[in-house]
Amino acid sequence: MSLSKEQRRARRRRIVRRAVALAQEIHTEDEEARREMVLTLINQAIDIPGLTEKMERRILDSILDLIIDLATEAKENRNG
Repeated sequence: MSLSKEQRRARRRRIVRRAVALAQEIHTEDEEARREMVLTLINQAIDIPGLTEKMERRILDSILDLIIDLATEAKENRNG
């Protein structure tokens, strides 16, 4: 059974939030290590059809700051 569009979107959001949270816990002071960990986790968990892994990694790297900001903001909003 394949996932619906909404289920795929929710899965991607969970992956991103968890990757950012884990990287923030493990690499509290080292921002570059945190970036690399988030990039690696997301790249391994999410497949973008039609792109090679190298291309996916480049795309994710170019928008990583936005991804981290959005995930952090969502976490802060949930916590009140």
